[in-house]
Amino acid sequence: PKSEFIRTTDANFRPVNMVTAPDGTLYIVDMYRGIIQESQWTNKGSYLRGVIDQYGFHKNIQHGRIYRLVHKDFKRGPKPNMIGAKSSELVKHLSHPNGWWRDTAQRILVLRADASVTAELEKLAKDTSNHLAQVHALWTLEGMGALTPEHVTSALADKHPAVRSTAIRAAETLIKTKHASADSLESSISQLISDPDPQVVMQVINTANMLKFKNNEELFAAAKKSTSPGVLNTIPRAPAAVVSAMSLPKAAIEQHKRGKAIFQQLCSSCHGENGKGTLTGKDLMAPPLAGSASVNGHHEQFVNIILHGLEGPVNGKTYSAPMVSMKTESDQWIADITTYLKNEFGNNSGCVEAADVAAIRTQTKERTKPWTLAELSNTVPQPIDKKQWKVTASHNTNTANLGIDGQANTRFTSNTPQKDGMWYQIEFPEAINLSSVRLDTTPSPRDFPATYLAEISEDGKNWKAVAQNAKGEYALITVNMPTTKAKFFRITNKSNNKLFWSIHEIDAFAVK
Repeated sequence: PKSEFIRTTDANFRPVNMVTAPDGTLYIVDMYRGIIQESQWTNKGSYLRGVIDQYGFHKNIQHGRIYRLVHKDFKRGPKPNMIGAKSSELVKHLSHPNGWWRDTAQRILVLRADASVTAELEKLAKDTSNHLAQVHALWTLEGMGALTPEHVTSALADKHPAVRSTAIRAAETLIKTKHASADSLESSISQLISDPDPQVVMQVINTANMLKFKNNEELFAAAKKSTSPGVLNTIPRAPAAVVSAMSLPKAAIEQHKRGKAIFQQLCSSCHGENGKGTLTGKDLMAPPLAGSASVNGHHEQFVNIILHGLEGPVNGKTYSAPMVSMKTESDQWIADITTYLKNEFGNNSGCVEAADVAAIRTQTKERTKPWTLAELSNTVPQPIDKKQWKVTASHNTNTANLGIDGQANTRFTSNTPQKDGMWYQIEFPEAINLSSVRLDTTPSPRDFPATYLAEISEDGKNWKAVAQNAKGEYALITVNMPTTKAKFFRITNKSNNKLFWSIHEIDAFAVK
């Protein structure tokens, strides 16, 4: 009593889905399998492998089953026959107390697109005696292509918050297709920013953010004043400087797509679908990936974490789900998930190729235990403090410091079209073991050199090229090099372009 809804001492019980059936009962899909963990968690020598062998869990396979749970005082409902039902009968099912009937009726009505029931759906959408039926009627009209601004406007004023939220979401279709009333719908939706229900406010913010309402930021600011901060924190908002994944080089776009599939299948259960971590009670299972210093740092740090795992505190906090080693996966797999996370959830820190992973795998092939962040800070390149850098440029040098001020909305700009020979230079306070320099032009996404020369020097007189005739492929240019002593770094534009050269922010990485 007052505990688990269902539990068992059988360690093979693996319920993977529960659904309400048409007859009102509950169906439980039980995988009933000894092992469901991936190989990274069950390798020889791991804790789980010992338990698996001890209890023989690996022997239990192909024994899945389905349970049907029926309350002792409940009489099962009738068998449905919706395929043969008239459209008018299906409309009535949108008011059914069982969600299966409502969902199935809505799906069939949308597929039929039977305009003869439009009037019935409109009437149901206004019937305030059943808000669930109203919601289904609105989505059915939207799915049939019969939704009008009048339907939306009426629903935006409904007494139930679920109907108001649905109206906002359904209106997105009309706004995206640039309906004649799109502007007035934006205005009506914006007025709900002061709605007493936080879920409605959340939907206003999400819709305004996705459709890029002109007053998007004003709406968010207004919501901050009137809504619980905890609600607004659940809305993912990327900083203005984040590059669109579709702006990546072609090969990296494909990596991003593959990495997204990996994340959704494997990583999101601990790190959260929005990259902010999954809550268990009041605590997060794993560190947030959005804005993570490890993700956005030098690629060697993040690749090492994925290859070998991570243990111990992160920013002073210990998490319940440790990062396990993924070294059994291929170099391309690791490059894909790394590239995805470096360009998702507000992160913007370049791409990783399979060859990069292969090199790091070779360097660390003897490692058998997870890293700690303290170990990594002494092993892989770390960001360098910019406070004492001296920066100069061949053109408009008075704006050179705006490339190192830590503000993504300011920039160094050449203030004249790009031309061969134009340069930008960094002088570090002392010689360092330089490994990488990253130049971010994302807020001015086309203002980067198509071809460039990168050089380093210890004295500012004798220069060594670390990248010659290198191609600038998109707004984030990363110059990787063998770790080398350097007090100066200089990048020279080797192409001509009618656009200005901009650098919004620069980061450099060195080995201690």
